[in-house]
Amino acid sequence: MWPEGVEYGITEKYFRQVSIIAAIALILLIIVMTARQSGGGIGSSISPTAWGPLFDSNEGRAVFLRLIAVIGLGYYAWITERVLEPTNLLPTTVLLALSMLSYGFDRATGRAVILGIILAVIHMAFVAVWVGSIAIIWRIVLHGPGTVDLVDALRGWARIATPVTIGIVGTGLIQVWRIDGISLINSGHGRVLLLKVVFVGLLLFVSATIRQFVLRGMQNAKSLNEKVVYRLKRPVGIELSLSIVVLATSSWLMAMRPPYVLNKDSGPGVDYAIVQDMTAKDDFHVRLSITPGDVGANRILIELFGPSRIQNFTVTLTPANPNFSGYTINVPITRPGGALVEQDAGLLLRAPGEWTATITGVTTIGDLPPMTTTFIVADGTTVTTLPKQGLKRSTTTIAQSTTTTTVALAPAVTTSTTVPPAG
Repeated sequence: MWPEGVEYGITEKYFRQVSIIAAIALILLIIVMTARQSGGGIGSSISPTAWGPLFDSNEGRAVFLRLIAVIGLGYYAWITERVLEPTNLLPTTVLLALSMLSYGFDRATGRAVILGIILAVIHMAFVAVWVGSIAIIWRIVLHGPGTVDLVDALRGWARIATPVTIGIVGTGLIQVWRIDGISLINSGHGRVLLLKVVFVGLLLFVSATIRQFVLRGMQNAKSLNEKVVYRLKRPVGIELSLSIVVLATSSWLMAMRPPYVLNKDSGPGVDYAIVQDMTAKDDFHVRLSITPGDVGANRILIELFGPSRIQNFTVTLTPANPNFSGYTINVPITRPGGALVEQDAGLLLRAPGEWTATITGVTTIGDLPPMTTTFIVADGTTVTTLPKQGLKRSTTTIAQSTTTTTVALAPAVTTSTTVPPAG
């Protein structure tokens, strides 16, 4: 679009600044992601030798790949004349492709995941062309008066801006359907998304006005004079500022969970003695985690991963010993999520030995198939903790409980007592 641009000294200076800022920003992002992934602090995650937990997730690996691609692109762009050399065309194209592909895994969940990854890559490629072009126009092309090559650069940008705009809006709308659906008012993510739509609308209006001036007002221009530079500098600066605001809003949205995106399933911690993962037809998926897993008060975590809507969600715990009563927990959630019964909530597993957990629920199309599993409650002498993958099994000795206290359950979860039939 503007091959003469690499010959300008200000272009080389700008590319170097952008390369350094991009690399530093990605390193800071990696440090924060490592600290979050490992549960450590920012200071302990600065060293590259501490970045191991980053590679436990696709998002972390993608960000590291993006850093490598940016460093490689910075190497080629450090001396701008070699960007367009034929021998460098293949490696720079590959690095650009890798940097765009890395964005496909930032939110690889929700509905139609494969489609979402492809759309994310295409969307970010369009965004990179848009924001990069605006930044070059404002920082380099409109730096001052110049010859006809600057006019050609403006015209080339104005011609590609329309298809790029269509690409950004089209892929963005499909992504909204994929992760938000129609929940734009009744979800925090949807409300912030509507705010972003307002900024995008302003951005498109300003951009269309500028393009109209370039394509019509400069139709016969043979050079870029000072008057045109002065007239374009401010509106292009406004467009660049709005682009930055839109990107900042996108970053805000990445920190929120859309309605059709589940929290990352990292499994319960090692402090849960009993973990039962159950699946059935109609995407019914529940995980029941209990600790310490012995007679007396227990902490129970109930996690629902599917379906997307549920009513009358209950968990019934029944001991094999008919001399002890069980519990029915009415789980107060209607969407994928979790409910926690703390140890001091008064739910006591009094019977040692085998227990049966029965999970039931209703969706909009009818009753879900009940799921049943069994687990063992220890007698209070030994508790075996089931570890996460890669950790060793450990056994802890606990003194047998001699007294129990019944406390009313927290409002978040309600229970009722059921007595199993004799025999």
